[in-house]
Amino acid sequence: MTTIHLSQTERYVLTQIHDGNHTIEDLITATGFPRPRLRTYLTWLAHDDFIEVTRTDGPGSELHIDLTDRGIERCTQPDSRHPLTYV
Repeated sequence: MTTIHLSQTERYVLTQIHDGNHTIEDLITATGFPRPRLRTYLTWLAHDDFIEVTRTDGPGSELHIDLTDRGIERCTQPDSRHPLTYV
């Protein structure tokens, strides 16, 4: 099993997701990331099974982002970093 280390910024994003069900717009507000960079970053988090992204149906549908068990485990581990860092 590969150990993934998270930067402080990455941990902050996961903590924001951990605090509740978020939309991409919520995370842009919470993190200050530009939308294209946040989408790239969320794709990386989803690929590594840190988050689940679901789309709500109907008018004004949104992408909802939830933390997986693996994401919860990683965002609660102290003193970690990862080579993919967004600052």
